[in-house]
Amino acid sequence: MQITEKQKCSHYTLCIGLSDKDSKVQEFDTERFMAVVTNVCTGYRVGYSYTMSYGGYIHEDGTYVNENSILLSLVGLPENLIDRIATDLCKYFNQESVLVIRDDGTVYSVLQNG
Repeated sequence: MQITEKQKCSHYTLCIGLSDKDSKVQEFDTERFMAVVTNVCTGYRVGYSYTMSYGGYIHEDGTYVNENSILLSLVGLPENLIDRIATDLCKYFNQESVLVIRDDGTVYSVLQNG
């Protein structure tokens, strides 16, 4: 067995809801969203993994929705690349925002209109 040299790097989790920001319902089947995540990560040539989740979101207008979500794990990437991936997914999924959680506890949202 061989073990590579250990190094410190950041781990990010992107939380991407699947309900459309305008209709507030999931417009496409979950498999289509998973394919988009795969295509985006493959396009950027980054290692990734994702899991499906379920949770709640409060829209800017105060509407509360329960929705399916994708939790996308990205490790060792520069934050500007994380933000580009989050921005792309926010637009492709027609979301108000994508929540980004860094392993040090830093949390922020990438907005579609920002």
